[in-house]
Amino acid sequence: MRTDAELWDELASTWDVRDDVIAYADRAHASLLEHVGSLLGGQGPRALDFGAGSGLLTERLAPHCAAIVAVDTSPRMLEVLGGKGLAGVQTLCVDLSAGAAPTEAALREPFDLVVASSVLAFVDDYPATLRVLSALLAPGGRLVQWDWELGEGASPTDTGFHPRALREAYRAAGLVVDYVGTAFEMEMNGARYPVVMGVARRP
Repeated sequence: MRTDAELWDELASTWDVRDDVIAYADRAHASLLEHVGSLLGGQGPRALDFGAGSGLLTERLAPHCAAIVAVDTSPRMLEVLGGKGLAGVQTLCVDLSAGAAPTEAALREPFDLVVASSVLAFVDDYPATLRVLSALLAPGGRLVQWDWELGEGASPTDTGFHPRALREAYRAAGLVVDYVGTAFEMEMNGARYPVVMGVARRP
C-alpha cells in the first residue's frame, strides 16, 4: 500500500496548474492578510508552513516574511517548491504529525507564525500535531489553519472541522483563540464548500 507521501509525490508535477488549488491558496492568503496582517509588517515574521506541498501559499507569504521553513512529507512536492527559488525559504522533509518533539536544526528557533493550509484535517492525530506546532511558536506567535468546514449534521467520517472543535482543540493545546469562522467558500461540481479558518496564539 502506498503511503500518503507517495500519493502526494504522484500529484506534485501537476499540482500548481489546478485552478481550484490556485484559488484556494489565493483566498487563504487574502484571509491571512485580513486577520494577521499586522504580523506581516516591518521585517516580517519567521514562519513555518506546515504541509507546504508545492509551496503555493509559501510563495505568497515569502514577500511578507523574514524567513520561512516549509515542511512536508512529500519529497517531490518539496522539489517543486525548491525549484521556485524563493528567497528566505528553506524546505524540510519531515513528519511533524508523529507527535514527537522535532530535533532538526531549522526548527530549534521559535516561529512567529505557523500556517497549515488544508492539511490538519488529514493528520492521524490532530491534538498531538497541534501540541507540536504550538510548542514551535514563540510567545505571542500565531497559528493559522484552514480546512473544510463541517456543519452540525456532519458524519464522523467527513473530513474537516466544525468551528467549535477548533476552539476546543486550541484551548486544549494551551493556545488563546483569536478567531474561528468561515474564511471563504470553494465551488466544485456545482456545490459550494465553506472553508473554516482558525487563528490562535501562544500566550
